[in-house]
Amino acid sequence: MARAQQHKLTGILMILGGLWLIASPYVLGYSSDMRATATDVALGVLIALLYTYRTLSKNERAWLNGTDAGWWIFILALLVIGAPFGLGHATNARFWNNLIVGVVLAILAGWNAETSPEVAARASS
Repeated sequence: MARAQQHKLTGILMILGGLWLIASPYVLGYSSDMRATATDVALGVLIALLYTYRTLSKNERAWLNGTDAGWWIFILALLVIGAPFGLGHATNARFWNNLIVGVVLAILAGWNAETSPEVAARASS
């Protein structure tokens, strides 16, 4: 698979991960915990919006389209992982959901950063 296709695929997977974070409190049944729901929804919205812009944008010179965006998502993924610990009382469903989704998003963020057109341009010069 070509780098550009890998880059777009990881972006789409991260968008889906963000959308899952938005839906997960309602699907997994912990929406009654308002802090947990608000945290997951806010992080999901940030991730989905950032990667929707990054995946669909034609402006390769925008700050969000460089490898920096991958690092921003990596930081957000770490926040997803740490959110159940920071809020103190996580259900099993929320704990495992955030741990798995956060790790997957962190891996995808690194992969997406490495397949970005900016990295490909540096490698070919």
